[in-house]
Amino acid sequence: MEGQAQAEFTVENIERALHQLYFDPNVSVKDAAQKWLMAAQVSPQAWQFCWVLLHKDKAAEVQFFGANALYVKISHHWAELPADHYANLRTQLFQEILAFAGGPRMVLTRLCVALSAFALNTMPEVWPEAVKGIVDTFQQATSTELTPSQRCGALLELLTVLPEQHNTTCLAQSRRGPVRNAMQEGLPHVLPLLQTLLEQPSPLDVQQQALKCFSSWVTFGVPLNEVEGLTNLAFKAVRSPELFDVAIDALVNVILQPMAYKYPNTVQKFIPQVLQLQDMLETAIKDKDMDTCNGLCRLAVAIGENHSKVLLESTGEHKQNSLELIKIIMMCTGLPGRYPVDETASDMTFSFWYILQDDMIASEPAVFQDLCAYFIPLYMNLVEIMLIKVQYPPDSEYSTWTAEEKEQFRCYRQDIADTLVYAFNLLRDSLLNFLYAMLSTILQQDRKQQEETWQPTEGCLHAFLSIGESVDPEECSDQCILNMFNLIPKVPITHVRLAETTLYTIGAYAEWLNSHPELLSGLIPLILSGFTNPDLTLSSTLTLKDVAQECAKNMQPFANDILSACQNALTGNVMKAKDSIRLMHAVGSLLSVLPVQDILNYLHAILGPHVQQLEASLNEQPSASSKAIVVQKLNMLSMLFSSLDIRRPESEEAEKRQPKPRADEPQPVLLVLQQVYPIVQRLVSQWIADTGVIEAVCEMFKRAVRTLQDEIAPMTAQLSELLVQVYNAIPQSAVLDMAKQLLTLFHSSEAHAATMQSLFLQLTSRTVSLFQQGIREHPDLVEGFMSLAGSMLKRCPAVLFQENSNPEALFQCGLMALSFPENHVVKSTCVFFTELIGQSASNPLVLQVVTQHGRMLLEVILKAIGGDAPRSVTDNMADVLMALNKHCFQQTCTWMGEVMKVEGFPSQLVNAQQKEQFARNVLKERVNKRKMKEVVKEFSLLCRGLYGTEYAAETEFEL
Repeated sequence: MEGQAQAEFTVENIERALHQLYFDPNVSVKDAAQKWLMAAQVSPQAWQFCWVLLHKDKAAEVQFFGANALYVKISHHWAELPADHYANLRTQLFQEILAFAGGPRMVLTRLCVALSAFALNTMPEVWPEAVKGIVDTFQQATSTELTPSQRCGALLELLTVLPEQHNTTCLAQSRRGPVRNAMQEGLPHVLPLLQTLLEQPSPLDVQQQALKCFSSWVTFGVPLNEVEGLTNLAFKAVRSPELFDVAIDALVNVILQPMAYKYPNTVQKFIPQVLQLQDMLETAIKDKDMDTCNGLCRLAVAIGENHSKVLLESTGEHKQNSLELIKIIMMCTGLPGRYPVDETASDMTFSFWYILQDDMIASEPAVFQDLCAYFIPLYMNLVEIMLIKVQYPPDSEYSTWTAEEKEQFRCYRQDIADTLVYAFNLLRDSLLNFLYAMLSTILQQDRKQQEETWQPTEGCLHAFLSIGESVDPEECSDQCILNMFNLIPKVPITHVRLAETTLYTIGAYAEWLNSHPELLSGLIPLILSGFTNPDLTLSSTLTLKDVAQECAKNMQPFANDILSACQNALTGNVMKAKDSIRLMHAVGSLLSVLPVQDILNYLHAILGPHVQQLEASLNEQPSASSKAIVVQKLNMLSMLFSSLDIRRPESEEAEKRQPKPRADEPQPVLLVLQQVYPIVQRLVSQWIADTGVIEAVCEMFKRAVRTLQDEIAPMTAQLSELLVQVYNAIPQSAVLDMAKQLLTLFHSSEAHAATMQSLFLQLTSRTVSLFQQGIREHPDLVEGFMSLAGSMLKRCPAVLFQENSNPEALFQCGLMALSFPENHVVKSTCVFFTELIGQSASNPLVLQVVTQHGRMLLEVILKAIGGDAPRSVTDNMADVLMALNKHCFQQTCTWMGEVMKVEGFPSQLVNAQQKEQFARNVLKERVNKRKMKEVVKEFSLLCRGLYGTEYAAETEFEL
């Protein structure tokens, strides 16, 4: 409608807007209509027009809007309604609910929600015994237009939404208890009604609604021993196809309610009734009725997960029932068919197996031993089922699956892997021996049969892989693992998925393999064979990386074969960029244990072609393809620099004895870096405006510095010069990170003092100019610089306070940074100010700056606490206040008194008394950081109008 924003909220305009919302094809018209309608339903006029919209001659969408407007006004604008209107409103609501008892259903439900909101607002003070009043009103209604079934259906709908509304409504703290008590007082009027309706031969729709109502009140909270009769009726209803879904929902809610653990005897009574449904589950499995399987599985798992201790602690007849229930859950785990195409229920059971073994392990040792006698065989059976469920289907079938089904199956296999870890926690060597026996049996089959059915082999290896991180050689028999690894070279690699799992399995046991170097000769050829297959480059490079990192010393006899294979793979066209980058890590790890001359020879052969490509790119015009090559080669160098370290000790013990082995030999990383530096320098000039390339360059240098530490000293001047060149041209946060690393390493070195001071001074000068020009669009730069300045203040303040430095400019930059909305920027800036203020006691220049501008800092901090900054940074603001208190107490007292006298500062929501109290609390805390943070947090909530609210409590742990 034209001029919609200015249109009056009349019935005619509302109907016109609703027509536009539902039927106008123009999206902008729909959006405008929706905004106008949202304004209409919160307007004061809504109390009047909603009743007109509910007239029987109106369209269903108009009636629904009227009902929803009523709900919105009652639930969110209750204060607008005078108390003397309450009784009339309640009468009108009852009349409308009865009028719509025959439909439309959506309008009836919304009216019931509105009356539920009314009840929650008025019980118990205005409307005592509200639940009883609702039941009585419907039982006394005498409308001739309604059938008993319709009247009953409307009552049940209202009784269903009432507890739901209670569970989702945010009541004031003072009203929660009285309202809940009033609801509980209504239970004797609801539960017998529901039981009567379910016991009598009521119409199916009434029984469905009665079960839904029961489910709703259960979620509100009903003692289990008071609903045994209703629960038994719900179990009977499970047998009815029409009532199955609602009955299962009701029973699951009974079992899941938080207070159910208080009634273990009642839970024990439920288990035999679940067992009586086993024939129904078996029939559903036979008929491939997955809906029924899913429902019964939900029910069994709900008891198992939420009452596992009841199962474990049961005795006598109850113990047998518990074991039978677990067997039903096992039946659900092993449903025939493939997940997720043939069945979608088996994954529901996985968390149960975790909870059960977790409770077993947490029991007393003697109890644990008794439980193992019952449950170890069950977990062995579970492993057998997992080995079947984890298997891939034949390729002809798998190729027909959708991408979503394949992803679901991938996640399912990971869930199976986790479940096998739970089983391993109990079974230990027994599981390893079982896997060995299974794999041995498979490998004894005819080779042709193995090639045709590779899935069982892959399943066994997947299980062995899954428990790899949990295998502790000190707790598990070495022989068990050794047996498995002796079989791996015998596995016929006939399928890419089998090859992947085999490779990942080797990588998972890399640390263990370091103690068993005799196995490497049979495994390394298997790893290297993956380099020539594009489908295996990911798994083979990951595996080699893991094994080389753990077993480098023991791989020396195979170094030539491995490095030659790496060289061929890196020069071929098989590997993707990420694979070649990853492979360089393995190359670096392996080279680290060789003589330096051999390292250099291999590096010349392996790196040479890639450095040449990097140099050749300088002669090309920058493009997306040339950038991809440049970034790949730089990342390959980065990965090499991170792993190639001839000083790395073989173990922690070796590090204690000999911190720097081979200290008389040059670090190959330094030699390579010096060789490629001229090329990198030219690349930087060519790509200086490209963030991706510059980040790759800085990352390469950072990894080199991390490996070399103070051995990078000969190149510090060159690196500093390059960093300044880049930052002056196009400031980037990666440069600041790299500079921070250099400054941290060499700030105390007399030989490099001038270089470091010049580096920091030039970076600071450029950053200050950016602040003056406007730096709002570059929060990463601000965060990086504040982090750098804070770090230098903590480690080497002399770098900041040199002859040509300007602390005042830094202070002003910090003030601007505090106004940024990004949390990480504000947090790093607070650290900067905390460190800077701490220097004021020993540095007159800093003291002068803080004295001159400290009041401005305090104002900014208090405004941030008062609502200008997110609540998540108030702890950091408290740290700055603590620093001011500790180091500038007299000035802080004066400033605090002055700023707190300003009316409306830092928020209109706090009065003079609250501000004075806050100031006193702050000024007396000069040591206790925790107390200071509590004071600041409380004042911040007061300033935002959130103190004492449920929202503040709910969001506290999210900050």
